[in-house]
Amino acid sequence: MTLFQNKERSSQFFQTALIAVGIAALLALFVYAYLGVFTRYIADDYCHARVLQTGNVIELSIDKYMKTSNRYSNMLLFGFSELFGAKGVAVLPPLMIFLWLLGLFSTFSQLKNFFHVEWQPAVIFAISALLAFFTILQAPNLYQSIYWRSGLVTYFSPLVFSVWLIGFIFSQIRRAGKMNAPLWASLFVFLAAFLIGGLSETAGALHSAALILSLLGIWRWGKKERQKAAFTLVGATLAGALLSLLTMGLAPANAIRLDSGTPELAVLLLRFLKFPFDFIWDTLKTLPLPSLISIGILYLIFYGLYVDKLSLGKEEKQRIWLAAGLAPLIMYALIAASFAPSAYGQSYPVERARFPARFIMTGALMLEGALFGILASQIRLKARAFSALLVSILLGISAFYPLRAAWQVWQTAPEYQARAAAWDARDAQIRADAEQGALNIQTSQLPGIAQVKELDVNPKHWINRCATEYYGVDSIRAIP
Repeated sequence: MTLFQNKERSSQFFQTALIAVGIAALLALFVYAYLGVFTRYIADDYCHARVLQTGNVIELSIDKYMKTSNRYSNMLLFGFSELFGAKGVAVLPPLMIFLWLLGLFSTFSQLKNFFHVEWQPAVIFAISALLAFFTILQAPNLYQSIYWRSGLVTYFSPLVFSVWLIGFIFSQIRRAGKMNAPLWASLFVFLAAFLIGGLSETAGALHSAALILSLLGIWRWGKKERQKAAFTLVGATLAGALLSLLTMGLAPANAIRLDSGTPELAVLLLRFLKFPFDFIWDTLKTLPLPSLISIGILYLIFYGLYVDKLSLGKEEKQRIWLAAGLAPLIMYALIAASFAPSAYGQSYPVERARFPARFIMTGALMLEGALFGILASQIRLKARAFSALLVSILLGISAFYPLRAAWQVWQTAPEYQARAAAWDARDAQIRADAEQGALNIQTSQLPGIAQVKELDVNPKHWINRCATEYYGVDSIRAIP
C-alpha cells in the first residue's frame, strides 16, 4: 500500500497539520498578549483613575450614568483594573485575550455536544485560536481596540463575555432537554445580558439583533423537544439586552453626547444600509490576503475532517447550502446592528467601534470556508487519498501565516517597551516632585499613539486636568 493510499497515515498527517496551525495561532496570540503588558495610562485612563479614587465603584457608576455617560457597567471593569494600581491597565489586555480564547473553546465545545458532531479537541482549539487571531490581526485599530483601556472595555470586553454567555446558554438548553430551563439560569442570562449591554450601545444593539435572529432560528429550525428551554433562555437574554438599550437610551447624560441633534429618518436608514457595505467592501479591498487565508484554512480543515466520512444525505447538503447562503445576510444584519448606535449619534463608527464588526465578518468568512470545505469533501475523486494528503500538506504550510504575523508584531515590542519605560520614569518623577511639595509640575511629553492623545503642553487641556487631579497637584505641563 502506498503512502497516498494509507488512510491511517493520511489521518496522522492531517492531525499534525491541524495541531501546527492551532499552535501557530496561539503563539501569535501570546505575542499580542505580551505587548499588552506594556500598556500604561493615556487620555481617558487618567480621568477614570481619578474618579475611582473618590468613592466605591457602584456609586461612581450611578453618578457617571446620571452626569457624563449612558454606559453604566464599564466602570466595573475600570475598577477591577485599578485594584492592581497604576499599572493595572496592563492587566486587562492579556487577561481579555486569553479569557476570549478560553471562551471560544468552551462555546465551540458546547456546540459540538449540542449538535453531536465528532470534533476532536484539536479541531476546536484550532478554530478558536484562528478566529481570535484573524480578528485581532485585522483590527481596524489594534491599539485602540485591544490595548487602550477605554476601547478595550467598551468594544472588546463585550465580545469576551458574550462568548461565555453563549456557551452557557447552549449548555443549559442541552441539560434541560424536554424540560424548561431552571429559573436561576434565566435570571442569570438576563442579568448577564443587561451588564454586558451596559458596556456600550454597540454591545446592546448587537446582542439584541443576534438574539432576535436566534429566536427566529429556534422557531423555524429548532428541535421541538428543546424549543421550550431555548425560547426561555434566549428570550430572557433578549429581555436583558433590550433593557440595557432602554436604560442607555433614557440616560440623562445622553444630552451631552447628542448635542448635535438626531438625524432624519431617511438619513439614518441610508447610513444603516450603507455603512455595513462600506465596511465589508473596504475589508475585501484593503485586507484581501488575511480574508482569503481565513477562508482557505477553514476550508482545508473541514475538507480534511469530512473527506473520509460517510456521504452526507441530500437533506444534510441542503442545510449546508442554506447556511452558506444565510451567513452573508446574517453577517450584514449584525454589522448593521453594531453600527446602528454610531449611525444614530456620530456618523460612521470610529475605528475601535468597528472591532465587533471585524469579529462578525471574520467569523462569517471562516464559516463559509468550513461549509464549502464540507461540500467539497463529498465530491468523489479517484485520487481521494492523494487529495486528502495534499490538503494536510497545504494546511501545514498555512501555519506559517500566523507565525509570520507573530514575528512582525514581535518586532514592535521594543517600541512598546521603550514607551512603557519612559512612562514609568515620568510617573515616578511626578510622584517624587509631588511628595516634595511641588504643585505645578513640568514634565516630559510622550508622543501619542494610534490617534490617542498624551499629556499636552497646555496645563488646562482636559487630559492634563484629569492627570492633575489623579496625582493630587495643581497643574501638570508636558514639554516636548
